[in-house]
Amino acid sequence: MRYLVVSLLLALAGCQDSNLNPPNPPSPTQAPPNPTQFSATATSPTSVSLSWSASEGATRYSLERRTSSGNFTAIGGSNLTATSYSDTGLTANTAYTYRVKAINNSGSSSGVERSVTTPGTSSGSEPRVRLVAVVSSGLTQPLYLTHARDGSGDLYVVEKAGRIRLIEGGTLRSQPFLDITSKTSKGGEQGLLGLAFHPDYRSNGLFYVNYTNSSGDTIIARYSANRSNKVADPGSEQIVLSVDQPYDNHNAGWLGFGPDGMLYIPLGDGGSGGDPQNYAQRLEAQSGNRHLLGKVLRIDVNGTEQGRNYRIPADNPSLGGRVSEIWAYGLRNPWRASFDRQTGDLWIGDVGQGSQEEISLGTGGGKGLNYGWKIMEGTACYDNSIAPGCSSNSLTRPVHAYGRGDGYSVTGGYMYRGSRFPRMQGRYFFTDFGTGNLWSLRLVNGTWTRKTEVASAGNGLASFGEDEQGELYIISLSGGQIWRLEDQP
Repeated sequence: MRYLVVSLLLALAGCQDSNLNPPNPPSPTQAPPNPTQFSATATSPTSVSLSWSASEGATRYSLERRTSSGNFTAIGGSNLTATSYSDTGLTANTAYTYRVKAINNSGSSSGVERSVTTPGTSSGSEPRVRLVAVVSSGLTQPLYLTHARDGSGDLYVVEKAGRIRLIEGGTLRSQPFLDITSKTSKGGEQGLLGLAFHPDYRSNGLFYVNYTNSSGDTIIARYSANRSNKVADPGSEQIVLSVDQPYDNHNAGWLGFGPDGMLYIPLGDGGSGGDPQNYAQRLEAQSGNRHLLGKVLRIDVNGTEQGRNYRIPADNPSLGGRVSEIWAYGLRNPWRASFDRQTGDLWIGDVGQGSQEEISLGTGGGKGLNYGWKIMEGTACYDNSIAPGCSSNSLTRPVHAYGRGDGYSVTGGYMYRGSRFPRMQGRYFFTDFGTGNLWSLRLVNGTWTRKTEVASAGNGLASFGEDEQGELYIISLSGGQIWRLEDQP
């Protein structure tokens, strides 16, 4: 009998579907993933604080600093088990590059680098910012500038009506890179509003735009370009995502790829005034994708699923009882956002309702954050009747807010991470569309402190831009001009 039972069990085991067998574990010689959220922050003129997230499969870490000869040398040893370190005894006003490597038991490793510049020690280290003209004529209502990450040095300028223009070798080309003026609605806050090149544009020629169509709805679309003649094909459009817009304002418009390769899309609350449908706080699914209004979206454009031309990343937060495109929420009209290329933080300029403008900061990208609108407007309580209420600690307060005495329409900008002007390092530059004041924020003793860099820098300053080297530009919508931010010697 025992023999029959054993034989039967063996026979059944042999008939089982091989797909039910557990997968082989990863090879112990395979390198662990790169450490994520690696940040390097200058905490004083002579010290830098470093931190990173744990890497799956890593048993230790190696932290290194690049020397003047260009080589890396270990500073914390090669057997670190902690995920943070403080590097001290440094030189003021000096650029440093760090590398952290995740190492497993077999010795296989993978690493990631970050650069930081320590601040100066005296008032002489304060930058003296000036604006240097890059384009003085030839543009019509420009409202964004970016690059293609392809090493070409080219700059791409978005014109509101529906064209993308190319600055090649410092000269504005007359032929548009893309012209979709026949597709866009152009009134008020509508038009072609954003542009982001795929991280692999050099090889695949793909880029993404954010525009309002002839019905006034938001369209996120993909196009392809011929990299040889630097002209895009208007007929190559693939609509990735559409969102019904109930009103014609608060369309936001920026979109950009994060350091994780995902596409981030902040959207306004649908418009009118005071968010009458409370879209920014509502998380339940709604027709026309209106539940995406007032949110930061995060999608994976490198695949498709369930009839969509994108995938929902599995590590998006669970909000409203489900994982969806929504990465964060509680925004009114996020007019320009950007990633800090050193820390991965997401900076957002959110235009206020009637009393305050705000700059919000999503540390490490801001996963799952509630930025507060319309419960809060900046630091002020706007509607305490909406859960969780104005006093809730679950709301992410802005790092900076200002009232109508200083301006009335914030234009979000960038944290400077270029190399040409060390005194500008670690400053977040932004402006106000109404006053034209060019400001910066700098972290001083744990508080983001504002400084006026250039008073009344220009009219209709609608956007900033960043080139591949991290140098910054500012754009006048009304004047059609582009300037580069520089530190005077």
